[in-house]
Amino acid sequence: MNESLRRFALDPVLAISIFAFAVGGAGALVLLFDRLGGYFGKVVAPGTQKLASLEGLRGVLAFSVVAHHAYCWYFFTQTGVWTSDRSVVFFRLASFGVMQFFYVSGFLFWRKLMKRGSIPFGSFYLSRFVRIAPVYYVCVGAALLAAFYLTGFSLQVGIGSLFASLAPWL
Repeated sequence: MNESLRRFALDPVLAISIFAFAVGGAGALVLLFDRLGGYFGKVVAPGTQKLASLEGLRGVLAFSVVAHHAYCWYFFTQTGVWTSDRSVVFFRLASFGVMQFFYVSGFLFWRKLMKRGSIPFGSFYLSRFVRIAPVYYVCVGAALLAAFYLTGFSLQVGIGSLFASLAPWL
C-alpha cells in the first residue's frame, strides 16, 4: 500500500475531520430543509403512521451493511485488498442486509400504496430526493476532500477530465 493511502487510512485526525464534515454537512442540510417548512416539510414528514418495528428492522439491516464495510475497510488498510477475509459472517452481513432492506422497503411502499390508493409520483420522488441527496452529496464532498488531501490539493489531471469524471457522480 502506498504511503499516501496508508496515511489516509490510518490518520485519526483526517478520519475525525472527514466524519465531522459529513455529520456537520448532513445536519446543516436537515436544518435547512426543516426551516423551509411548507411543501418540503410535508414531504419529509408525511402524515402516515409508520410501523415502528419494521422501521427499526430497516435500521438494523442498514447497520449490518455499514458493519460489513467497516470490516472490509480494516482489511483494506492492512492488506490493500477490499475483502472480508475469510469471515463468512461479515461476508453475509452485506448481501443479507441489502437484500432484506429492499424487501422490507418494498413492503412498506406497497403498504402505503394500498392505504392511499395511489402515490403522487411528484411528491414521492421529491421525498426520495430530500432524504437521499443531502447525505449522498455530503459523502461525495468528503470523497473529493479526501482525494484532494491525498494529492496535496493539486490536480493530477486536466480540469476537463476532472469534471468529466465527476459528472456521473453529480
